[in-house]
Amino acid sequence: MKENIMILVVMPIMLCSMLLLNSCRGGGSSNSNGNSNAQITSFNFTSPSSTGSIDTNNHAVLLIVDDGTIVTNLTPTIQISAGATINPPSGVSENFTNPVVYKVTAQDGVTQNYIVAVVEISPNQSIILNDDFTGTVVDYINWHIPTWEFNGDGTYYGQTQIRCTQNSPNPTVNNFNAIIALDTYNPTGESFYGTDLISNQVFSLEQGIIVTVRAKLDAPIPDGIVGGIFLYSPPDINGLHDEIDFELLSNSTGTILTNIYGNEPLGIGNPIYSSYPSGLNTDYHTYQIQWLSNQVSWYIDGNLIRSVTTQSPIPSGPMYLHLNMWVPDSSFPEAYSPNLNYTINPIDVQTFSMSVDSVTVISY
Repeated sequence: MKENIMILVVMPIMLCSMLLLNSCRGGGSSNSNGNSNAQITSFNFTSPSSTGSIDTNNHAVLLIVDDGTIVTNLTPTIQISAGATINPPSGVSENFTNPVVYKVTAQDGVTQNYIVAVVEISPNQSIILNDDFTGTVVDYINWHIPTWEFNGDGTYYGQTQIRCTQNSPNPTVNNFNAIIALDTYNPTGESFYGTDLISNQVFSLEQGIIVTVRAKLDAPIPDGIVGGIFLYSPPDINGLHDEIDFELLSNSTGTILTNIYGNEPLGIGNPIYSSYPSGLNTDYHTYQIQWLSNQVSWYIDGNLIRSVTTQSPIPSGPMYLHLNMWVPDSSFPEAYSPNLNYTINPIDVQTFSMSVDSVTVISY
């Protein structure tokens, strides 16, 4: 599997995040009488040949190029409103590894920023889930939390009762991040009160699935908490299930736990602990799972940290995507802390969280 697939996946995420920042926080200004004209009317590359798709509402331009294109030195031809100027100017080469901001200035001095992004993509690939978390609550179109059905239904694990639809809404959104929260007070009983956000879509393995999540544990955070990013199918009647995990452990902020189950019972699985290529799990990182029929690979910020190629334990699926936050008990010693305790008094509640900036799932 080529590592440059990472570029293909991360760029749509960055583009959508930047679009939201530009449209929701304001990328420019205009006057109410309509005399200002600060627009990009066309944005193209000659080599490689690519015509930009212009979003006039969000003030953004997207150009698609073939997978493997060198995007560090591309020269655009830009047309803008009559009498306006643009910086950087047309005909000047730019590095489009990350989105580039172009500032258009109208004759009357009013300005408008445009976010220009270049995405590498192969013809056989399609984005089947993309969420940059706008609004104030995680979108019910894409996500849900579990519904409690009976004791032992999987909504309680470790020392944690997971929020359920009977008494909780979907997680809140803050500053374009889904907040996967954990409280030390549980209003429904004596335990920690965690969150398990689940995709409404179930992802089936065809040629391949690529899951990319940008997230971090929110500091300060005590020992004894796990933030999960994982694909999962509930156990069947024989108690066997599929699962592919990233687990962020507050006990060891410089270490990432990956795990995999292929038609296996719940339990230890096949865990591996790896060091972060750089930084800590309290920093934003881009976590990626590449799930193929003959290989599963885990990447952090484009760096391969683990790959499994044996048919067992490679899952066959289908699986849902989960984002969760919980407190384990002593049966998970690497993540457990005896110093972290829940409270039975609501005035003593503490809240810890994982911030999820964006999620993209690609099928091919």
